[in-house]
Amino acid sequence: MLIAARVRLAFGIIREKEQAVAAKRWVPLLCAFAGARVGEMLQLRKEDVRQEGDRWVIRITPDAGTMKVGHYRDVPLHSQVIALGFIDFVRAARSGPLFHGSADPAKAVSAARAQSNKIAAWLHTLELVPDGLQPSHAWRHRFKSQARTLGLDMRVTDAIQGHASKSASDDYGDVSLIAKARVIDLLPAYKLTE
Repeated sequence: MLIAARVRLAFGIIREKEQAVAAKRWVPLLCAFAGARVGEMLQLRKEDVRQEGDRWVIRITPDAGTMKVGHYRDVPLHSQVIALGFIDFVRAARSGPLFHGSADPAKAVSAARAQSNKIAAWLHTLELVPDGLQPSHAWRHRFKSQARTLGLDMRVTDAIQGHASKSASDDYGDVSLIAKARVIDLLPAYKLTE
């Protein structure tokens, strides 16, 4: 799927809006490295991408649309996302949503859902996903599996993904951006050539 998003996509389908092309190009990669829900990434706005020190961070926030968890979370970007030009894409984008055209926050959820359906249909058209499978949600599972394989702190990965605490002791202390960055930095880069 990531190869299709990076290589096969080229310039999009004729008459396809630039946000749809951008969503196909960036959302799978962002989901792969943040373990985020597709809807959360599709609601991402230009103002949700920022630099803290030498680190690029995205803020997944209910200000951009709905979230399963009602508060924002900051997720550091993986170096491969930056190397592929995501920050250049964000800098060139207009203010507001990066992956859909609705400027009205009340309509952001339906616009993101429509874009998600388009991405899923596109992947099925390319025969990259078996029927009945939700391709983009699988990134959440893969993220967690990679973290377990690498022996990473599950509390930190839960904080990155926006998963609820499993016990009262999990709520003691904060998961810092530094701790999240350590986890993100240990994720291996994807091979994106055919």
